Amino acid sequence: MNIVVMMAGDNKDPSESGSKYPKMLTEINGKPMVEVVIDNLKPLLDTKNKAIFVIRKDDNDKCYLGNIIKLIIPHAHVITIENETSGAALTALLAIDSMDNSSSLLLVNGDQILDCNLREILQEFNQKSVDSGVITFKSVHPRWSYAKINDYLCHVLSKPSQTFRRYLPGSLQKCSC
Repeated sequence: MNIVVMMAGDNKDPSESGSKYPKMLTEINGKPMVEVVIDNLKPLLDTKNKAIFVIRKDDNDKCYLGNIIKLIIPHAHVITIENETSGAALTALLAIDSMDNSSSLLLVNGDQILDCNLREILQEFNQKSVDSGVITFKSVHPRWSYAKINDYLCHVLSKPSQTFRRYLPGSLQKCSC
């Protein structure tokens, strides 16, 4: 499996608070966010799966983020990008040359922790022989994308809508598209 962890988004939150470190190094219970995210993925991050991290070149140059990732996961492949992209889909595409095209793909936001059994969810997707799956969570905040879910279909929308139930890509509600 290819596991692409996207950590190249904007750093506005920490810098606005006066932090000199990138968002990925913000501490959560005494650990940098990057370590917390990796710990969350540990059940999947063995050497038979390809761990690919996409990070900002600026974060790597200033704080050695790529080296930190490799300290935690020595077999990780780190890709640095010059500029912020227009979104997660484009960021994921930047990792395409590092992927094994014969393996499945898991895309993960680098600043979100999923409180669920990822291995179990992925096994369920495999058992159902679905082409893709989305892990969602409930929210009404307009910063997220939204998903309309029924038994057979999942539609993702980038802005909130009255017609969409408030499930967002990222948690326990499973949607097989």
